[in-house]
Amino acid sequence: MVTDNNGRASVGKALSITINPALPDLIVSTVSGPASATRGTSVTVTATVVNQGAGSAAASTLTFYLSIDNAITTADTKLGDKAIAVLGAGASLPVSVSFTIFLLLEIITRDSNPFWFRQYCFG
Repeated sequence: MVTDNNGRASVGKALSITINPALPDLIVSTVSGPASATRGTSVTVTATVVNQGAGSAAASTLTFYLSIDNAITTADTKLGDKAIAVLGAGASLPVSVSFTIFLLLEIITRDSNPFWFRQYCFG
């Protein structure tokens, strides 16, 4: 509503404005660790978490997995978690976690007979 100099009201046009909240967008920009390790030793894995979104990200958890291939899924062996503090828009946080390596031998069976052996390390 608009009023003129005499205080008379006149009807104006309505305008609807949608305001979208600024959202966070967390990614892991780098991950590094040793290419191999000896059983019983400790290895350190480093990663960098980046909030590439426009909003602040609440505290979260970064989970590390060991995989026999480049496709990381929750079906892989979970190594552990690292708490990530609140990250503002555009902020990044380098993290470092150490794991002790143990040997795991998995026997996959087909029709109750050993079919395939898969060996990998985890900690």
